[in-house]
Amino acid sequence: MSSLAKKSNNTLEEYIGTKFQTIFLWKDILRVPKINELKKWGKKISEMGFIPHYKNEKEPNRLSSAGNLSFRNNNGFIITASYSDLFNLQDEDFVEVKNVDLKQKKIWVNGTKEPSSETMLHHAIYQERNDVNAIFHGHSDKLLKNYKKLRLISTKYEATYGTIELINSVLEVLKVENFLIIKNHGFLSLGNAINRAGNEIMNINIRLRNI
Repeated sequence: MSSLAKKSNNTLEEYIGTKFQTIFLWKDILRVPKINELKKWGKKISEMGFIPHYKNEKEPNRLSSAGNLSFRNNNGFIITASYSDLFNLQDEDFVEVKNVDLKQKKIWVNGTKEPSSETMLHHAIYQERNDVNAIFHGHSDKLLKNYKKLRLISTKYEATYGTIELINSVLEVLKVENFLIIKNHGFLSLGNAINRAGNEIMNINIRLRNI
């Protein structure tokens, strides 16, 4: 097993899938050129060590990633699918989110797979911040241990992945920050464009290496 295949972040919760109901409006592979930018960044931040990988129980011959990427479009947003491998994203690993009901925990989508388990979080951030057009979520033990030295903002309390509690913890500290720590969990990198969200992570990585 390669270093990318190892579950390198011991703070990760056991992944049990999504915690919402997915309603497919139509099932087909998305043909959107802009997803190629997410493919590029998925590979890059995986190589940088910000996206741990684990064995995919649904597809034994493929790894999955603890992380997700999205960008806003005219009809909602496009996000990586649940169980996708960010190091090796394929066209079928993207889902267009058309509508989200946080109270009912229902999500309406176009695509062939369920969207990421943090789709509700991405939706809430896009609703809260009109200036954000791309969101990257990943995990790094070293970053969680040293974020205070980098003077990064963190959520105030720990919450389980894919829950309303985690969403609320992020919204409490979201403000105008473009890089946030989710307490004992991971990080969020936000940008007004896909490359800006990716470059935020690269800048943090440079600062982290100098600690």
